[in-house]
Amino acid sequence: EVEENATIEEIKSSYKKLVKKYHPDISKIENAEKIFKEINEAFDTLSDEVKKLKYDTLNGIMPNSKEEKEVKKEFKEEKKEYKEAPKKKKENFGDFVNKFFEEKESKPRPTKGENIYMTIEITPKEAVDGVIKKINIVHSEKCPKCLGKKFANGTKCTNCDGLGEITIHKKVTVKIPKNPKQNSTLKIKNEGKLGKFGAESGDLILTIKVASKNVFKIENNRAKLELPITPWEAFLGSEILIPTMDGNVTMKIPPQTNSHDKFKITGGGMLNKKTGKREELIVEIKIVTPQKPTIEEIRAYKEVKNLDESNVRGELFE
Repeated sequence: EVEENATIEEIKSSYKKLVKKYHPDISKIENAEKIFKEINEAFDTLSDEVKKLKYDTLNGIMPNSKEEKEVKKEFKEEKKEYKEAPKKKKENFGDFVNKFFEEKESKPRPTKGENIYMTIEITPKEAVDGVIKKINIVHSEKCPKCLGKKFANGTKCTNCDGLGEITIHKKVTVKIPKNPKQNSTLKIKNEGKLGKFGAESGDLILTIKVASKNVFKIENNRAKLELPITPWEAFLGSEILIPTMDGNVTMKIPPQTNSHDKFKITGGGMLNKKTGKREELIVEIKIVTPQKPTIEEIRAYKEVKNLDESNVRGELFE
């Protein structure tokens, strides 16, 4: 009289109600004693967490895994034999359930191998174009001497020290797609640790880091370039060759450009997965003075200083 997902309180409440109805000492219902025994058997199973888990598994409430399907199939076959057995040989059904699962639990269960987690760093250009990398991982595989059985020639396998597996260093080739997001993950199936009792191996999970130690900086999935120019290029204007994420282009610097001025280069940035086109590249100007000027350059700067009548700091004192 309870749902499959009933709580222990609901189970107890239903049990008490049915006991009052079918107790042989007070009930006048036909077969009350038989029904009362069935009620007690049901409560004994459902009020015990372990027994309930076993019972629920039989009824398909547990996840519908391949292993569960095999268990159910095997149970149905044994249940059929149980029903067809002579009456005198039949055991209590609850005992039959427990015995069946005790036999199942004594067998080793296949367990998928553990995943291996690693971080791989790529350059912004590699992120734009995609790249194939070879990485070294510490891998586990079945022992070639004992074939995973842990024993060889009647004694503990000396090759794997009775573990059934050995540790090796392995190179794995990984294809990183174009334009991966910062800290995105890539799964390489079955390149993790060895599975147990015939189960598949775990996976290799790679976290992708896009490095910023390059001429390009990636911020919020946008590419930026800090461009050094000379004072005369800034003052007079110029056309200079600059790198973009799609090759080199010529950029026009307008006259009287200041440090931290920003310009946009269409199609010079990160590749947009949705449109298949490149985003804009943000170019920020940085004016750099000559660190080893010649005597002629020093004279020229002095002449400019004598000719300059501007008051660039005037606003500070207004």
